[in-house]
Amino acid sequence: MKGISMLQEKSCFTCNFFDESSPNKKPQQAERFGFCRYDTPKVMSNKGEASWPVGKQDDWCGKFLNGN
Repeated sequence: MKGISMLQEKSCFTCNFFDESSPNKKPQQAERFGFCRYDTPKVMSNKGEASWPVGKQDDWCGKFLNGN
């Protein structure tokens, strides 16, 4: 559940497409990153594996859509 006091302005954290599921294995970093679900997963490696783009909670892009 997204905290209201966390980040109030435009940010990945407040975006409707941001998924707080952590792409990291380290618990201390789990709250700072999440997946962008705006588009389909992208091929991100030379192995041909697809993944959702990862963003920091305080980043934002031109596709921002307020989820609150």
